Amino acid sequence: MTEIEKTADLRKTCIILYGVYALSAMLQISNDLTMLGLSILTLAIAGHMSKSKKAEAQGTPYASHLRWLYRTAWIASCVAIPVNLGLSTWLIWAFTDIGSVMSKMNGDPMALVTAMQSYFQHNMLKIEIFSSIGAAPPTVWWLHRCWRGYVLVKEDKPVENVTSWL
Repeated sequence: MTEIEKTADLRKTCIILYGVYALSAMLQISNDLTMLGLSILTLAIAGHMSKSKKAEAQGTPYASHLRWLYRTAWIASCVAIPVNLGLSTWLIWAFTDIGSVMSKMNGDPMALVTAMQSYFQHNMLKIEIFSSIGAAPPTVWWLHRCWRGYVLVKEDKPVENVTSWL
């Protein structure tokens, strides 16, 4: 493979990875656990691809993009996703009537099941709204990083401050 072909291949890989990362971020917004799982799986595969292409990209403007993408995966995994889950859980706990379920935990199992069914029936819209609110800040951050990197890769420019969180 010539140097020009290698560079073109790395550019294409970075563009695809930015798209996959953005897709993974968008899947985080879904309240469907299957989509959330798919998002995490997609992120893991894309993060691995970013890491595996690193040696090949040395000396090109795309090395910084692959490191940027890899850091995005780690920051998302260790910070953004936990913040999403923590904020969503806190909002649901604070602003729904979870106490009605909690009071049935030491009693009859059927009473607990009935209480949970009633809780979800009356609070599902709130749960979905609070889950979306919890997902919004990390998703905006994630999409910002994807867009910023994508714009730079399209201009064949490296990411200047790879260690930045923004």
